[in-house]
Amino acid sequence: MVFGTYVVLLVIAGVVLIGLALSLRELGIVRQTIETVTGLGCLGYAGYLIYLAAFTDTETFSIFWVVLIAPVLLLIDGLRAIDISDVGRPQFDYDDEPSASESRRSSASQERRAARRAAALAEMRDKHTEVKD
Repeated sequence: MVFGTYVVLLVIAGVVLIGLALSLRELGIVRQTIETVTGLGCLGYAGYLIYLAAFTDTETFSIFWVVLIAPVLLLIDGLRAIDISDVGRPQFDYDDEPSASESRRSSASQERRAARRAAALAEMRDKHTEVKD
């Protein structure tokens, strides 16, 4: 029972870490590589344990909790990298002063928000010029 749970947790940790590394662009290339290698290591170790259980006569195995703690720490670190502060529709401030919420945002978040604003304004201008033509 413990063996099966351990192997399943290793597989889940590996898949989640690989998926997180491939889907999050906020992570740097080094962190993506670390998470991918750790995920592949978890999957490889789970495969090795399954191989030992299926093809050898050993009935004892050791549980290394570090193998499960490291993916959890990497998962938490990856989730903290997600920037959800500007997910909603862009709110247009017509004054040049930053609002209180903008001053708390990171510079990358402010740049993404400004780019979305510019794209929305360009889309509105294009739509307006199409109506006139």
